[in-house]
Amino acid sequence: MVQVTIRVSAADKVRASHIVEELGLDLSSVTRAFYKQIIRERRIPLDLSYDDPEPTAETLQALREADEMIANGTGIKYDTPEEAMQAIFDEDDREQAAKQQERQNHAESGTSSDIHSRR
Repeated sequence: MVQVTIRVSAADKVRASHIVEELGLDLSSVTRAFYKQIIRERRIPLDLSYDDPEPTAETLQALREADEMIANGTGIKYDTPEEAMQAIFDEDDREQAAKQQERQNHAESGTSSDIHSRR
């Protein structure tokens, strides 16, 4: 069997380190996980990827608003994820009810204007 040694440049180590640190890891942990995966799968799994999408304008605006809420102390704090999700569902329900009421008011005003225009 022919043995091939691949050396990793310092620049590659730095670039890889930045990526794994953004994922909350370090190179040693990733290397250990890679070895374990090779052993478990009995192959060299080189199908790993890192996606760094650009945030949309809407996401950037939401982040600015969140920063403002934190700075002003106007944000709402929830004790559990379930409480936060319930608040979202409740807000959605209120928005739906408001839209329904608006449609109903619009329909009623259209009917009453028809009656007034016939007189």
